[in-house]
Amino acid sequence: VKRIHALGFSAEIWGWTSKDIAALAATGADFTSMTGYIRGNLTDPEDSRQLLDSARESLAIAAQLNCPSLNLHGTGLDDQGLPVKPVAHANGRMWLSACKTLEKIARLGEDAGRVFLLENLNTEVDHPGTPFARADDTLALIEAVD
Repeated sequence: VKRIHALGFSAEIWGWTSKDIAALAATGADFTSMTGYIRGNLTDPEDSRQLLDSARESLAIAAQLNCPSLNLHGTGLDDQGLPVKPVAHANGRMWLSACKTLEKIARLGEDAGRVFLLENLNTEVDHPGTPFARADDTLALIEAVD
């Protein structure tokens, strides 16, 4: 990170739980984006509560790093980038859960002065089974958030 910063580039952080946050902050690097949750998903109400709780934890880390943007996906990803709970097709209940959760996420971000981003992932190549990964799905969810 120090070298990236010295070269004038910004950095993104994935999996912040395994990083020394104080050491990263001390580099003075510009962190433009980071993982916005560490557990949970958008498709299930119980798992959505976990996502919201971990989003709050991520916001605290974002504040330490002065990172303005936090990434979300339709579901948690394992260390291989595969969905922890794969979904072949998101049903109506899953869409409603995702929309309600994203409304809460948007308020959390607004209150913290940060922006959560819903990232559409490549399901054809490296993230099969990730719900809401198509650009059309991502856009539809974002447009539905009040």
